[in-house]
Amino acid sequence: MSLLLGCMGEIPRERIATLKVVAVPENTQVYVNGNYAGRATLLQKVGKALRPGVQYVTFVAPGYFPHDVRVDLAPGETEIDIKLRPIPQ
Repeated sequence: MSLLLGCMGEIPRERIATLKVVAVPENTQVYVNGNYAGRATLLQKVGKALRPGVQYVTFVAPGYFPHDVRVDLAPGETEIDIKLRPIPQ
């Protein structure tokens, strides 16, 4: 059954990677491979289900420098703690 689900585009439960994010500032927006994944406040609580493997994560917030991270996600939960640098005024 899981082989059939895999062919249909669903990820078998034992092969799901969950990305959680703790960010400063809290209104940081998170993108995975260029696609919007959610706000850090939501991803801290719920996480984002992804396929395991290399993912490119971008963190963006108004008044702060954006930050890019390359992450090799394993099945299970991965948490990224990040503090963005403010843009000098």
